[in-house]
Amino acid sequence: MKIIMASFGGDDNPRTCKVVESLSSDGHEVIFVGWERDPNRERRGSISTNKSYLYKGKWKDSRSSVRELIKYYYYLLCIIKENKPDVLHCVNEEVAILMLPFKYILYKKLVLDIY
Repeated sequence: MKIIMASFGGDDNPRTCKVVESLSSDGHEVIFVGWERDPNRERRGSISTNKSYLYKGKWKDSRSSVRELIKYYYYLLCIIKENKPDVLHCVNEEVAILMLPFKYILYKKLVLDIY
């Protein structure tokens, strides 16, 4: 099964890494799509997956953050359209809410994982 995991965070969250490793070990193809809001911060590691996409938009003030949020959603939609996953696994509620209208058009199932 092809799964896209979408997150507002980067690819170094320990819990996200564990979920991706668990899904990959069960034989699923996992594609991670995250948002690296501060590229200068110290990284803790990285997700071990076949494909990993990181949107590199900076979160500065309220105006630029809304613009970057819209760009991130467009980036995510393009990756979903390109890869045609069976499942969209959302780590954040905000991602899930804005991706819900595209259910059955771009993917079949939506999974919301709240940490």
